[in-house]
Amino acid sequence: MWNKTSCYSRPGYNRFYRPDFQFKTGGQMVDSIPANIQKNSGEIILALSLPSYDKSEISVKLEDQELTVSTNPQGEPVSYTHQEFKKAKLKRVFRVPSSVIQESIEAKFENGILTIILRKKPVEQSNINIL
Repeated sequence: MWNKTSCYSRPGYNRFYRPDFQFKTGGQMVDSIPANIQKNSGEIILALSLPSYDKSEISVKLEDQELTVSTNPQGEPVSYTHQEFKKAKLKRVFRVPSSVIQESIEAKFENGILTIILRKKPVEQSNINIL
């Protein structure tokens, strides 16, 4: 039968799948925000998982072609008997392509998912005459 102890004893499991795994960026350990990214011809859709956060605890900023999503949890920390996700300071940075119309970026937060829509500039197609 599967249990938490046997799960952690598998080779390689601790390295990649531990709940407390952190990404290393710039020599500093930081917690990252899990994200799903969809791309199509007209837009890029980012869906970030932020369970238990309030809208007021989430910050989205765009500077120098970088979209930064960060959290700043407020209130008293809660003590859990068992905890699989935590409410902590998190940060994720996405490089925004130059084809995105920065003025049209939209974000909504619903049911613990932050959805950011990045609309792309229409691609100009030129007709080429074949001789």
